[in-house]
Amino acid sequence: ARAFADEILTAMALVHGVLLAGALAFTPQFVGLLAPGLADDPERFALAITLTRITFPYLALISVATLISGALNASDRFAMAAASPILLNVCMVGTLLSAAAFPTAGHAAAWGVLISGVGQVILVGWDAERTGIGLRFGRPRLDPGTRQFLKALGPAIIGSAGVQIALFADTIIATFLPTGALSALYYADRINQLPIGVVGIAIGTVLLPEMSRRLAGGDDAGAAHAQARSIELAVLLALPFVVAALLIPDLTMRALFARGAFTRGDAAEAAATLQAYGIGLIAFVVVRAFIAPFHARGDTATPMKAALLAVAINVALK
Repeated sequence: ARAFADEILTAMALVHGVLLAGALAFTPQFVGLLAPGLADDPERFALAITLTRITFPYLALISVATLISGALNASDRFAMAAASPILLNVCMVGTLLSAAAFPTAGHAAAWGVLISGVGQVILVGWDAERTGIGLRFGRPRLDPGTRQFLKALGPAIIGSAGVQIALFADTIIATFLPTGALSALYYADRINQLPIGVVGIAIGTVLLPEMSRRLAGGDDAGAAHAQARSIELAVLLALPFVVAALLIPDLTMRALFARGAFTRGDAAEAAATLQAYGIGLIAFVVVRAFIAPFHARGDTATPMKAALLAVAINVALK
């Protein structure tokens, strides 16, 4: 298992290296594809290019951190892997507090994102080394195990990233809307992602290795019981967020963000978006628990099909 993880780490590093080089070389085209509505505003388009070049390496770093976290989770070590995403907020707050040292607050936040990626790799890497499961780069080999992993990887990514893909589609559409639409989408999504990350992803992360062990041992009833209890817990913990999103979205936005340049009007726009998110929040939170048994059985195609259907419906209703 250790040798297999080392091979995947090496292959991942090589792929991300190529992707990163291409993204940095063709950032204007990349931004034009992701945010076509910015092309009519040269100043915003140039800023988007700069910030993308700063933050794009974060994707490679967080992929390495996620792989190491997976190795930790498989060894029933969840604390550091679960805590590492907190560094994103900590680093962004830290750089924003030092925003005077950067050209704009956007630059400060972007550098905070990149620094957090480095920090997350260091944190989970340290925990893995301490546990004796630290990963190493080695010579990549395309053996049957690696081929099977790569074959399942694409569908697994799409199936697990349905929410992010839908948000990506929303972002593209929002770039064509009046100024402020992207900000409203961003701030509402920050609140929406809180229960998804703190509750949904955390429960799904713990549930997957548990179900894998039970199913491998032929304990289907135990696996079903673990999934049912996980779904119940996820719904219970998510309910307060749903109530806030549906009943007091404006108060929530004003309490959290209405200061400085963020006006009450901005809060009202973001609140309307948050309220719409609230309708589907329970589903967003529990989806990881529903995906877990498919992944535990090695079926990554079914969650992918469901995610693509959800994205198609999301775009069609815009």
